[in-house]
Amino acid sequence: MVSLSVLAMVLVSLEPTLLRELVLELERTPASPDKAALLFGLIVLTWFSALAVNRLRDIVELKTSPELRLAAQIRLYKWLDQHNAEFFRAHHSASLAQKVKQSGNAVLSLFDIIFDHQIRLFTALIMALWTLRSLPDYFLMTLIVWLCLFLPLAWWFAKRILPLSQRFGEAAAHSSGVLGDIAGNMDTVRAFNQTQAERTNFQTSLKAEKQASLRVRWFLIAMGTGLHGGQLVFQAAFVGLAVYAHTQGRIGTAELVMISSLSVILLTSVWGVTQHLQSFYDQSGILKAALQTIAQPHAVRVNTNAPALVCGAGRIEFDAVSFAYGQHTVFCGLHLSIGPKEKVGLVGPSGAGKSTLFKLLQRQFDPSTGRVLIDGQDIKDISPGSLAQAITVVPQEPALFHRSLRQNIRYGNPQASEEDLLRAIRRARCEEFIARRPEGLDAIVGERGLKLSGGERQRIAIARAFLKDSPIVLFDEATSSIDSNNESEIQSAIAEICANRTVLVIAHRLSTLQAMDQILVLDQGRVVDFADHATLLQRCPLYARLWQQQRPTAKT
Repeated sequence: MVSLSVLAMVLVSLEPTLLRELVLELERTPASPDKAALLFGLIVLTWFSALAVNRLRDIVELKTSPELRLAAQIRLYKWLDQHNAEFFRAHHSASLAQKVKQSGNAVLSLFDIIFDHQIRLFTALIMALWTLRSLPDYFLMTLIVWLCLFLPLAWWFAKRILPLSQRFGEAAAHSSGVLGDIAGNMDTVRAFNQTQAERTNFQTSLKAEKQASLRVRWFLIAMGTGLHGGQLVFQAAFVGLAVYAHTQGRIGTAELVMISSLSVILLTSVWGVTQHLQSFYDQSGILKAALQTIAQPHAVRVNTNAPALVCGAGRIEFDAVSFAYGQHTVFCGLHLSIGPKEKVGLVGPSGAGKSTLFKLLQRQFDPSTGRVLIDGQDIKDISPGSLAQAITVVPQEPALFHRSLRQNIRYGNPQASEEDLLRAIRRARCEEFIARRPEGLDAIVGERGLKLSGGERQRIAIARAFLKDSPIVLFDEATSSIDSNNESEIQSAIAEICANRTVLVIAHRLSTLQAMDQILVLDQGRVVDFADHATLLQRCPLYARLWQQQRPTAKT
């Protein structure tokens, strides 16, 4: 594409020289009609040849641009999906989606401006220098002096508009994130009668985007005026110098025509670049904003060549693990060993470290010191995919896609057979509510599964877990928001999935943990005690107090 742009500009830049030769021939006495016709034919040939080369470049671009956009978006998404969960909690999902999509278009725009318009301008300047070699030196000096003044002016404008464009890109992404946040929580907005407040919130973000856009556009007007004025100064000086030289007899009419034609080509090329400066800096700002957000270093570094986890019985060990969120220390030298196929409950006050322990085990974070081991293998030394395959998480709020029931359940194992799928549905007690829907398994669950009840979403998550069939299962408050009727069915399904697996359960309802082999009591990142329910009631004051507080619930 660069070669074709250069070739097209070379063909166009031959026109001034051919015009000079044509005028010289016409001034001869007698003029040769054949030579004049040949020169005119060559001029016409350069026109059509340049047209053909430009269209050929367009065809090449047509074939390559979609691939380039695709490659840019895929590359950015591959970096995005390796960020840990905290990164996604800290950013609007709609804003991240927009940044990934916009990056592909931004790359295309920048590619086109840099490797087409700027290449054409550079080629035109080289051809101009070559054309002016036969004229008096002051023409060449005029061009060089103008370039020495004009290019720093363009650079001065460029340095000042880039941060303005970047702020515009951030403002545009923020307004998209605000809109996505509001749209995703519209039921809450209406329930609390906050429709007008959220309209105002969204309008505020749009006004901020508008102000950022206005700052960019006002600056572009000033830049366009300055740069276009500089071009007109060059054209006036260049052509005026040619007219003066002609009146002094230093150049002929042919050279005057050549210089006029050359100035038009140069200014057309320069103007073509300046006309695209707005797009260039807009897209630069958008791309820079996307990269500053998404292309941050990953909190967890992944070795792509790491071996797969060889998961046997599912023993879990925390070996002298220390971890902190910034200045807040959660664990300091934690030692913990959970035997193969052991069922362990985690209890403790809010902030004790229960969820953090789950996150460390899933390697959402790396400990600052110590190791997390599964069957004797440090999870930092194994591939992330094999670690994810070894662990199934049933969260408090199951994450469902805006897809069919079938697709959401199959997410646990896309390669599962239809028979395996139906067996998982039965074991998770999903048959009844699926049968009530006319579309059956093809029913769309809505964004985040909002067309389903809390109990139905939880059973879908359990069906996924059955289908995935991992040796380690983590339950994170899986029944905390479920009514008692649903809870009995879900508890039955949970009991079935816990068989012959290593299981860790976080639960505020201590009654759900009585069947655990061991209960781990945490407080401020320390293991207070680790024993069965009956033993803890006798010897662990913290556990006994938590149990006493929930005793009416336990009796129920």
